[in-house]
Amino acid sequence: MELTHAFCFLCETEGGVGVSCHAVGVRGGLVAAGLANGLVALWRPKGGRARLESKPLLLRGHSGVILGLLFVEEPGLGGEGALLLSWSADRTIRIWDPHTAACAQTLRAHGGGVSSVVYSSGCLISASTDKTIRLWRAEAGRELMLYPWYSAEETLRDIQGWVGALAIHVPAEGGALYAGDEHGTISVYKASVRHAEGLQLKRWRRQPQAHALGITRLLLVPSHHTVVSTSYDCTVKLFDTRNGGVLLSIDNGHKVRYNALAWVEAKAELVLADELGYVYFWDVQSERCLKTEKLVGPDAIPREAAAKVHAVLATAAKAKATDSGMAAPAASGSVARGVRMLAYEGDLLYTSSGTTVDAWLVMRDVKCVSCAPCE
Repeated sequence: MELTHAFCFLCETEGGVGVSCHAVGVRGGLVAAGLANGLVALWRPKGGRARLESKPLLLRGHSGVILGLLFVEEPGLGGEGALLLSWSADRTIRIWDPHTAACAQTLRAHGGGVSSVVYSSGCLISASTDKTIRLWRAEAGRELMLYPWYSAEETLRDIQGWVGALAIHVPAEGGALYAGDEHGTISVYKASVRHAEGLQLKRWRRQPQAHALGITRLLLVPSHHTVVSTSYDCTVKLFDTRNGGVLLSIDNGHKVRYNALAWVEAKAELVLADELGYVYFWDVQSERCLKTEKLVGPDAIPREAAAKVHAVLATAAKAKATDSGMAAPAASGSVARGVRMLAYEGDLLYTSSGTTVDAWLVMRDVKCVSCAPCE
């Protein structure tokens, strides 16, 4: 396996403001980056879906650091069936039309920074440092309107601390919402959809001390009955969603925190990134690390500075494995070190660090070909 720098998206804003998070459109045609100054940079297709605009649109409205981004695709959402969600330390969630850059709605109900947002079955679920989880449902009777209108209809207050990460999966049967909090506890709620009431949540179980310190990210892998968590305790853990048992625990050899994670469904691989700029590819079935590469800092893989944005995105059209959560809220203007976010689509690994979002081509099954024996 080899990683080669393909292209980068440069966020040229005053003062060299850092990228706090990023998201990639599930069809590979959109890229968004959240900035520490509250702006959202959005690159859209130019002249078809093979190329993106060289300069991003700057979406303005948030007054605090962007803590997370999520592209949502569903028939009937916006003009082209897609919305972009952004959430911030300013206590709000904004809903954007990524194709027009219009802000469709601003959600205000939390009393603290919004730490995580997930979408399922026409509903938004948000967590905050105010120690609540809120369920937002689309109001009825707006089926003919361009955008849905969300209202906070339910608040979960049975969390002992503030929640730093959410993950949800709602199949036909046996759905669940996972919430990881500041004490390292994972709370699980049964999630089901009733035709009349919509998405329903009911407390199922609590897993105290899943980590020694607060949980920063959660990732559900339904095909493997697994939920993956990262924590301030510098570990990654994989739990069985059926019984809560620990399947695998990964310590960081550099004794630093893992900032991001993504899942490669086709290969059953877990991709991790840490504060020092290292990226790790793990085969979870054999429980071994396949590849470690430094992408940020001294001795990192060189970046092709001239190849900014102008690149074909055809290989990023099918696979979807996006990290949608964010780490615990930071003070406005500050961002985490190293590689901060990961997204894996097709053969491209997207990472954010500094003032850029970079795309790396992941080449597998690379073999040495030589006319003479290797010494």
